[in-house]
Amino acid sequence: MSTTKLENLTFKHVAEMDVARSIAIVPIGSMEQHGPHLPIGMDNAVAQALTEAALKELDGKVGHVLLPVIPIGQSPEHMDYPGTISFSAETFLSVLKDICASLAQSGFKKILFVNGHGGNISMLGAVSFDVRLEHDVHVFMFNVWSIMPPVAHEIINRQGSKTDLHGGELETSIVMHLDPKLVHMEWALDEENPKFSRGKLINLTGPVTMNWSSLHDIAPSGISGQASFGTPEKGEALVSYLTNVLSQTLEEIDINW
Repeated sequence: MSTTKLENLTFKHVAEMDVARSIAIVPIGSMEQHGPHLPIGMDNAVAQALTEAALKELDGKVGHVLLPVIPIGQSPEHMDYPGTISFSAETFLSVLKDICASLAQSGFKKILFVNGHGGNISMLGAVSFDVRLEHDVHVFMFNVWSIMPPVAHEIINRQGSKTDLHGGELETSIVMHLDPKLVHMEWALDEENPKFSRGKLINLTGPVTMNWSSLHDIAPSGISGQASFGTPEKGEALVSYLTNVLSQTLEEIDINW
């Protein structure tokens, strides 16, 4: 069996596992707008799909349990768009810490968050530090949008797009590959903030960053990038790359930690 889902086990199964050596895998995403053409839950779908693909690729080589995806993250910057649901920072931290504390109580020593939403990264970092101090558990974070740049920039540069931050070419391509019926290309737009396009240093991803309270500050349409350049072939290349890196991550955790 390539995937061991915690929800399908009994407590006896878990008690008989080598939980100290097993990796508790927690996919996490968000419920937020991704432009008028992409589904609100796409971050969840990406985290879930990558996790299941990596486990299938490993085919039982790594001891693990897979938790259900955490479907809500921190997305206050998208609350101006209908359908977005967000935890407050305080609630989100509590949810993450309680999940980790519960896993630690069961004896797990290794937790991997497979995170599909960039807005969750800072909170996961804070939680990982606290959990290590309080429970002697190693918390690892596979952040999709931090790991993607080597192949993502290659795709963006070929099309001449300088900014692809949200709902653009990359995310559109991924969903077109995973589930094309969820993509409404007739509503896709290309929107790039000219202030970022003209500049060299200031961008939401750096090297010099800035504060913002709503995506309306930079992209009123809900898209920052060129959604019309998305293709399922690009999505397949991105998913394949990420799946491979996640598989290697799981193997490295299993062997070294």
